[in-house]
Amino acid sequence: MCGEKYDRFIEKVFPQIIALIIGVVVFISGYDISTTKNFQDLLRSIITISAILIGFLATMMSILIAVSAKRVVKRIRENNATRLLQSYFFQTLASGMTVAILSTLLNLFVGVSGGLSRFLLVLWSALTVYFLGCATRIMLVMVGVLHTVVSDEDNTLNNQPSVEVADASKVVPGRKKNTGT
Repeated sequence: MCGEKYDRFIEKVFPQIIALIIGVVVFISGYDISTTKNFQDLLRSIITISAILIGFLATMMSILIAVSAKRVVKRIRENNATRLLQSYFFQTLASGMTVAILSTLLNLFVGVSGGLSRFLLVLWSALTVYFLGCATRIMLVMVGVLHTVVSDEDNTLNNQPSVEVADASKVVPGRKKNTGT
């Protein structure tokens, strides 16, 4: 039981821990927006990645809503994971939108050096890593949910009595029985 709680704790905090570490590394290293090569290209790439991941997550959420009466959502509810899953989705979407907006605003600071520029770079670096960590977490959780549901279905199918295949000549009108010759 302790291992499960530890795993859940790590699952919850690993995006924050990684983001904090990256923020500290960028701060200590003394990077500045004006000294970072190809920073505008990096900003554009992050905006694109954010948009793609946000779209993917929104699609995943709409699919979950559409299958709310299905086995997947029932399994999530049985494990009391509805709130946790909502929290993971919200954190990922909110941080993704924040990263996209901050990346757009940082285009104004390309070539600017100084305290504000350095602070924004540290903030942007930490938020970007946080967003990517959250996106990775929600995708891993959803893969786990899918794996569990598929495993349950496989077990259910394997425990059912076998069904004989009907003779096609009896089922499909006009089809002649195969005599093997």
